[in-house]
Amino acid sequence: MFVQTDQVFEMYKPVLIGDRLVSDVELSSVRRIAGRDLLTITYTFTNQTGELVQIMHTTVVGIISDDFDASISDMIERVM
Repeated sequence: MFVQTDQVFEMYKPVLIGDRLVSDVELSSVRRIAGRDLLTITYTFTNQTGELVQIMHTTVVGIISDDFDASISDMIERVM
């Protein structure tokens, strides 16, 4: 199971009506901290003319089934 821990947006240009966005997705970092895997995924959005519109960085932590408490799903759903 993966749980999102962080999300950062870099805004470069407003998205306008009629824009067609293209997304490039990259696994930009993998680290192990306190026995957990932290993955950072970077999404780069450009418009139809190739201009940079937005970059988004999302970090998630991997939880293995041995450490997974079934009640966490209920807690996460209530937060979302």
